[in-house]
Formats: sequence, structure tokens, C-alpha cells
Amino acid sequence: EELIGRLSLEIGLWQNPADRVRLEAAAERDGRVAREEVVLMMPDGTTKDLGASVALVDIGGRRCALASLADITARKAAERALREREALLASINTNLTGTCVYRIVHGPGDRMECAYVSPTVEQIIGVPTAQFLADPTRVFGLIHPDDLPVFRQALANALRTEGPVSIVVRARHPRVGEKWFQFCSQFVERRSDGAQVRDGRNPVSEGREVRRQVP
Repeated sequence: EELIGRLSLEIGLWQNPADRVRLEAAAERDGRVAREEVVLMMPDGTTKDLGASVALVDIGGRRCALASLADITARKAAERALREREALLASINTNLTGTCVYRIVHGPGDRMECAYVSPTVEQIIGVPTAQFLADPTRVFGLIHPDDLPVFRQALANALRTEGPVSIVVRARHPRVGEKWFQFCSQFVERRSDGAQVRDGRNPVSEGREVRRQVP
């Protein structure tokens, strides 16, 4: 009742008064506004994220605005938390030393799609991030021909059993020559289309004292 007859600007309802101007202008231009996100101040000083919809109507010869507000505070908080988590993971992955991490989706017919790879992939295996994202099978062309059949068999076994795989192989880095790499991956989930999602990492194995192992 204490709001009746009072202007929203008068009671300090808007965290950003420019939002009111923006909504009013959009409603005047288009006749209605649907689900515009705004932040309003509560009487206790807290804020709420709201989805505002406004329609202009004539009531008794007077131009009126009918508004509905949906509380989206929880959703916006979840989105912010997700962005912060993604930023943290991106920072960690960018600053990894001696390894790169990735997520590969293995589909029918040996199809492979890269859902994510850390920026360190170029440093570790010599393939630019964009190229690895576009075609993760490029890594097969870098593995030493003597090690490639063993590597493919280990991956095939892991895909069949949904188990982990860890194998050390020789691979040719385009800039620094032959290096030893430990390819590791583990099962994450199987999608409804049958594709298998696996997370992996490729740390560099320094020196030949690390023997190739196939689980």
C-alpha cells in the first residue's frame, strides 16, 4: 500500500535509474517490452535481479503501463558462480606447466571432436589451439610410427571398456623435435547418441627412463 501513488524513482526502487528510462523508451517505441533484466532495490537494502515485462494499454482514456516482474535472482547468482568457476579453471589451465588438458568426444566411426583444450597445447605438442580444436586427430600424425599402433590399441581398449588409459609414446614436436609424452584419459560420460566423453592430459615425460606402458 505504501507504494500506491508514488513514483518508482521517488522511492529509490531502481538500482540503476537508467534502466527505467531504457524500459520506458522501449515500451513507447514497440508498445511492449518482454523479459528485460533489471536490478531493483528492496526495502531492507538488498537487491533482486528481475525479468521485467511491460505493455502499454489505454484504461479509461489514460495511457497506462502494465508490468510483470519475475524473480531471477537465483538464476543470475548461479550464472555468476559458473562464470567465476570457468574463469578460475581457465586461469589454472592457461598457467599449467609441462602439461595440457583437454576434453574429447569420441563418436561413431572413430570420429573425434574436441570440446576443450588448454592454451598450453601449442607449447606441449606444437599444435595451435585453434587447429587442435578443429581436428584433434592431428596428434596421430605426430606420434612415432613405431608407437602409433600401440597407442591406437590402448585407446581402442579404453573406449571399449570405458576405462582409463595411460601410455608413454614418442611424438614429434614441430619445433623441438622428438619428445616423450604420457597420454592419459579417463571416461566422463556416454551421451544419448552413443558418443563417449573423455577428459585427458598430456604431460611431457622427460627422458627415456620412462618406459612405455600400456594398461
